[in-house]
Amino acid sequence: MPASPQTSVRFIVPRKLFAIEDDTLKIPITPDDGSTLGKQIDFVDLFMTLDNTLFEPIDTDAAIPGIQPFTLGSNGQLRSASVQQIAHVIDGALSFELIYTDQTGLTFFGGVQTLVFANFKAKALTGGATKTFISIDSQDPRRSKMLIPPFGTDIQASIPPPIEVTILPRGNISGGYCCRGDRYLQTR
Repeated sequence: MPASPQTSVRFIVPRKLFAIEDDTLKIPITPDDGSTLGKQIDFVDLFMTLDNTLFEPIDTDAAIPGIQPFTLGSNGQLRSASVQQIAHVIDGALSFELIYTDQTGLTFFGGVQTLVFANFKAKALTGGATKTFISIDSQDPRRSKMLIPPFGTDIQASIPPPIEVTILPRGNISGGYCCRGDRYLQTR
């Protein structure tokens, strides 16, 4: 049986998403270490930016002070004690930050299993559908990266293009219908 082909070092996210106003959106973030054998990853720094006027972070752990917008994937190697995260506004944009530190090293970053989900709510719209973008940041000091031993060597993960998100207004039904042929009822 042939060996699996080598992939590229990257973060994988959906290219396009749709959200309904006032509903929750979960974005899976899946790392790929570029190795068919699985490199030991000790640190993951992840920074995301989105429009503060269109989204609000969801606190996924009320027991911890501050807003915790990320939830961990299902791999058994992941430990919540290894996570530091925050959501705040920087220059009018909503910023999500996650630092995952594990000195024993994670080895499942083959581009298949999700590391974390970013969780937020699309705010109510004032008009029709709105298109926006959510970015994984790639510029220092907010550069998303994966680090391997020794000494936290950056493996230069490529950052995907911004995720296109279309926010749709909630639907409603209006009109009328006839009931028993003698009355016209109006609905909203």
